[in-house]
Amino acid sequence: MKNTKPTQEKLADLGALASGLVHEIRNPLNAIKANLQLMQEDVEREEREEEGPHSRRVQRLLKEVDRLDKILSDFLAFVRSDELKRKLCDLSVLIQEVVSLITPQAEAEGVTVLSDLTQSVYSMVDTEAMKQAIMNLAMNGIQAIGENKALSKTLIFKLGKLEKGGKKFAAISVIDTGKGISEEEIKHIYELFFTTRSGGTGIGLAVVSRIIQSHGGEIRCESEIGKGTSFDILLPLEAED
Repeated sequence: MKNTKPTQEKLADLGALASGLVHEIRNPLNAIKANLQLMQEDVEREEREEEGPHSRRVQRLLKEVDRLDKILSDFLAFVRSDELKRKLCDLSVLIQEVVSLITPQAEAEGVTVLSDLTQSVYSMVDTEAMKQAIMNLAMNGIQAIGENKALSKTLIFKLGKLEKGGKKFAAISVIDTGKGISEEEIKHIYELFFTTRSGGTGIGLAVVSRIIQSHGGEIRCESEIGKGTSFDILLPLEAED
């Protein structure tokens, strides 16, 4: 007998399977991290310095554990991107939360974060999913800036409204002065596991694209090699309360 289970249910099954797998992998990963942190304390006591050779090795292992955890989070977000819990949201407030979260890391990398969020713009969004999408773009921008030798190291967030095809949209832009993306690469950047970065997972932008599309929006990328990249998100606009 043919399996006629609707696609929606199959996607739900996939999400449940992914959640179970991530849970099973994350548990031992958390145990590894906890033991590495204890080991780091012991090593630093023995070496009496934070930058001894053994301490550096433990730090590298901790970074790899964090990277694996990020891969798990991105993968889970990818398979769950259709499970949205939308509510009316002032996008200026949401983006400001992202700015507050990424600014310490940006400043540590010598990147100046600027924002133009004076206008309240409303859309029906899953706030956690949308924050993750914008966060992924911001972190990509910081990494791209670090790979560019330009004097200007700036990450910019913009929010506004525009009309297209008779419809009104909220417009979010995340702009960086990074190394830029070639025209050929732009064709593939939203494909799962496509990456040009050493150590990259190729999941982050695929997650962004899935989240935006699940909201009935679109994402566009404009870039110039050596000068930077702009990611522009369009989301259906809602009337303000």
